[in-house]
Amino acid sequence: MARADLLVVTGSTLANDTVGAFLDDRPIIFYDTTIAGAAALMGWERFCAKAL
Repeated sequence: MARADLLVVTGSTLANDTVGAFLDDRPIIFYDTTIAGAAALMGWERFCAKAL
């Protein structure tokens, strides 16, 4: 993770309380429906193929 330029992180990180480990200065895209509500409230970028 330390060498990544972009993080693509599943929404389950919110459910298992590890999301904080991914919130830093690098670009991050959350995916999956688990993060939908929190991403909308927090202004986080989110991708879900089923939501298109």
